[in-house]
Amino acid sequence: MKSGGSERHAKRLSKTWPKANFDQSKDFMSGNDAASVGLEALAAKYDAFVIVCSSYGDGDPPSNFENFLRLLYTSDEGVLAGKQLAAPARPSNWQQLQP
Repeated sequence: MKSGGSERHAKRLSKTWPKANFDQSKDFMSGNDAASVGLEALAAKYDAFVIVCSSYGDGDPPSNFENFLRLLYTSDEGVLAGKQLAAPARPSNWQQLQP
């Protein structure tokens, strides 16, 4: 079951961007939707990517991210050359890690 927590987190994170001095075009899509667009098309449209994805078990991707992950693993290594990438993460046991 997907609760939408990652999407909510991405949208909350993006609200801090108006303070930054750069083009703030934002698109929110599932990993599988991004995979159907293709890395080449995404790279042509954007200079930076923020990837937010939930996980389960031992870091396994949810079903709506599997195609994008497969595309990342199998694509030509240079397709995202020069792009800025960020993948914020929060372990599922983050509450237990708090002091």
